[in-house]
Amino acid sequence: MSKAMRQMPGQPGRSERQAGEARPGSGLDEAEPPPRIGNDTGAGLLEVALRRENLLRAWKQVRANKGAAGVDGLDIDQTAASLRISWPAIRDSLREGTYRPQPVRRVMIPKPGGGERELGIPTVLDRLIQQALLQVLQPILDPTFSQHSYGFRPGRSAHDAVLAAQSFVQSGRRIVVDVDLEKFFDRVDHDILIDRLRKKTDKAIKAFKERIRELTPRVTGRSLKAVAERLRIFVCGWKAYFRLAQTSRVWQRLDEWMRHRLRAIQLKQWKHGRTIFRELTVRGAKPDVALQVAANARRWWRNSGKLINAVLTIRWADQLGMPRLA
Repeated sequence: MSKAMRQMPGQPGRSERQAGEARPGSGLDEAEPPPRIGNDTGAGLLEVALRRENLLRAWKQVRANKGAAGVDGLDIDQTAASLRISWPAIRDSLREGTYRPQPVRRVMIPKPGGGERELGIPTVLDRLIQQALLQVLQPILDPTFSQHSYGFRPGRSAHDAVLAAQSFVQSGRRIVVDVDLEKFFDRVDHDILIDRLRKKTDKAIKAFKERIRELTPRVTGRSLKAVAERLRIFVCGWKAYFRLAQTSRVWQRLDEWMRHRLRAIQLKQWKHGRTIFRELTVRGAKPDVALQVAANARRWWRNSGKLINAVLTIRWADQLGMPRLA
């Protein structure tokens, strides 16, 4: 299994490429326009789920859970052997949105109080993919659940629910309402469920970017260091809240977008073409590049992208105290 996963890319480091950070052929190039939240957030989270280290951790959990084979008849070891050959095609189909889970094998198991309960057993492959997605999505979504919810949540158990119930009794409450939605997960509209999930993820990113815009107006009387300090307080708190999400690709895009905004503020503060030309050449820009930026001095956002990444680099932002998510 580990051999199949070796084809996955490693985690991107924090080092700069040459003088700047623009990477030819990379979908994460800061020279490109800001990513569209609706599409790139989902794609970014999927890439995190498909990372080698995340898949290996998911595989370890699937193996620890043991469990029977699904409708394909392949147990854990047989699935591992199959994935050494088939994983690249499966990975591509996941990225393209064409992957379809196999049918769930249905078995009947006895209930403690009599009767039988239907149990669905996915294939080992589908259990692997589900676990990989869970590891990425759960840290993002779990904090939004009710504080009174205990089922199937990390760090919570039936024992915690019992302790909570005991505290309610001790506080004087005497009425218990027992409600059970029969076959809820069999009948829930999954299209609506997935749409709610997408909106929740997009909403968190959108709220983050709206707050960053408020903290980085292009017209500001503050120095860049003061702007970076305001960002640091907010970004560090936001990162701490989502620290378990492991959405490094999404965070890297947000880092690049924030630096783009900081460069735009810098150009705005230099204001005049002559000043822009002087400041860029002093920092090592080629004269023709500095002249091109200076000639279009009022195109702050466009000029703060590809042309000056090699001058106002990641290191430049770090020295200002600009925080990082990734």
